[in-house]
Amino acid sequence: AKPMGFVAVAPPEPPKRELPKWVKPRKSVMVSQKVQDIISENFGEVAEAFMALDMNGDGRVSIRELRAGMAMMDWTSGLTEEEIEDIMRTSDIDNNGYIDLNEFLQAFGPHPATREEITAGLHSISRSADAMRPAYLGVRMQGMSLTSLEALGAFRHILFVDVQNNLLEDLRPLGLLAHMVTLDASRNRLTRVLDFRGCQHLTQASLRHNLIAEINDVSPHRALQSLDLAGNQVSHIQGLARNMALTRLCLDDNALVQISGLDNLPIQHLSLRNNRLSAVNGHALLGPNTVYVQALQTALEESFDEIDDAFLALDANMDGKVSRKELRAGLLEALRSIGVRPGDSKLLGSGPDGPPDDEEGFRAWFEARIDELMGTLDRDGSGFVGAREFGSLFRRADE
Repeated sequence: AKPMGFVAVAPPEPPKRELPKWVKPRKSVMVSQKVQDIISENFGEVAEAFMALDMNGDGRVSIRELRAGMAMMDWTSGLTEEEIEDIMRTSDIDNNGYIDLNEFLQAFGPHPATREEITAGLHSISRSADAMRPAYLGVRMQGMSLTSLEALGAFRHILFVDVQNNLLEDLRPLGLLAHMVTLDASRNRLTRVLDFRGCQHLTQASLRHNLIAEINDVSPHRALQSLDLAGNQVSHIQGLARNMALTRLCLDDNALVQISGLDNLPIQHLSLRNNRLSAVNGHALLGPNTVYVQALQTALEESFDEIDDAFLALDANMDGKVSRKELRAGLLEALRSIGVRPGDSKLLGSGPDGPPDDEEGFRAWFEARIDELMGTLDRDGSGFVGAREFGSLFRRADE
């Protein structure tokens, strides 16, 4: 028994912080994913799930219908009352106490990005590009089944855009974001590379794991420094010849059969892992299409089946790199294998492109060609040629 004169009183609850009506609560990613999983396990289309939840057929879903319907769809684990209320609160965009079909599709099915979703994804508040007012500079909308970014065009102060893992097929609305600096649209359904204009400050773009089969003209993006196209279906490098600021290009896990179109670019990092570039046959040496280049190509084709084999043969001391001395000895031996001898101008051409007829003149000419080749391959200036540098010597001969 409690002592006389004392009354047990529960501590007062702290006052709830009321948000302005225009601020929509952020939907829990975990709850949203759970609902999407339940829908995908029970229905082929999101609209079918809505019709099943709309038990009285009035075109809208109440919290009672949502609670009962979700329990029937997923009776083993179900959703907690708090999660049901979270779904209702975040999906009922017009705050009328019901979820209509459009609201349900926006919450759990393929749909265009809404202003509310964009607002919820804003981050990094700072000064706007014109320094006139404070503004959110970034937007992050990942894994939301977005099909369009039309509404994003109204947020023209945005610098950083992250829309990974959606259903986007078209990025043209981004052309309205004149100040955009970085873009990540990986894991969507894009077939074109940065197919929009108006973003003069775009320096970094990642379009990994899309459906891109060829690189269209990217010249409108003159400030572009880094482009990541890994995990697509690109077979030829093109469309980048006028992107003179491009220093980093990633084309890992594509279908490349040639390396070309990069000769005049200041690329410092080029990644081409897991492509189709190993065979020597069907390729031509990069460089001027002179008789000498053709002869060297013929010599390598007749001596080796694979680019890797040619490099291993040239790497006489097996240290994983080829010196100028090793390159000279190996290529001279390869030329001899097809009948080239000092003073022979038939196979190496004549005139200004070919060697002198005398033996001393031929050796000086050949040394100059080796210096040119070494300068082309030794991109890092180390004095040696690595396997990747040697592989970059080749492109498809039919190009």
